Amino acid sequence: MARTKSVQATYDAFGAHYDAMMRDPAESSWNRVLERPAMAALLRKSVRGKSVADIGCGSGIFTNILRKWGAKSVVGVDFSKTLLGIARKSYPPIAFQYGTAAKTGLKTGEFDIVTSSMMLHYLKNIDAHFREVRRILKRGGTYVFSCHHPLFQAYGGDPFRENVPARDVQYLANYPYQWKMMKKLHLHGYCHTFEQLSESLTKEGFIVEKIREPIWKKKRGSRLPDEYMLISHFPPFLIVQARKI
Repeated sequence: MARTKSVQATYDAFGAHYDAMMRDPAESSWNRVLERPAMAALLRKSVRGKSVADIGCGSGIFTNILRKWGAKSVVGVDFSKTLLGIARKSYPPIAFQYGTAAKTGLKTGEFDIVTSSMMLHYLKNIDAHFREVRRILKRGGTYVFSCHHPLFQAYGGDPFRENVPARDVQYLANYPYQWKMMKKLHLHGYCHTFEQLSESLTKEGFIVEKIREPIWKKKRGSRLPDEYMLISHFPPFLIVQARKI
């Protein structure tokens, strides 16, 4: 709980800076070229005409993308009042409300699709979150989420470091780690192994339908930073599509 409150306090304090970063193509490059296209491939056609909830919506950027893809209705949920304020100001047609991953405040069985973009790694108790998603989904509804790839994080975000001691590679369920964004945001997350994700989803009444591990495919003539060499060989993100049964 302390780590959750720390993340919440960080986003409340630096929400405006975070929003600016996510709107800057240079700063949000990995999300822009990997995570969002992978989410789009699973959702762009399926959300049309559907009721959608976006949990961990932040400042509403992805929530608005869902609306543009033709969702019949879409609601964004987040626990940062700063980010919710930005979302409401930026996208007045969309309903945004305060809630947590385990207690969204949304109605039972209301949604065809639930999405969550880059939120799951903040949670230690993923069972409670998956249980909440199942509650608000209609029978047969779909949940699509993205998170840090557990193997990428096991190597501290750099799988190609030389002479890494075995003790420094921590592919363990709920193993805590930290990272930094924009020099100001110091964030905490948890590693969720494939076994942990599969077992938790199954226990909470889901069947996994699709898994995506996007990597960067360099285009001819592309001139991008050296960091893109890393994500062309090792996926930093994991995207999962599961169905309520």
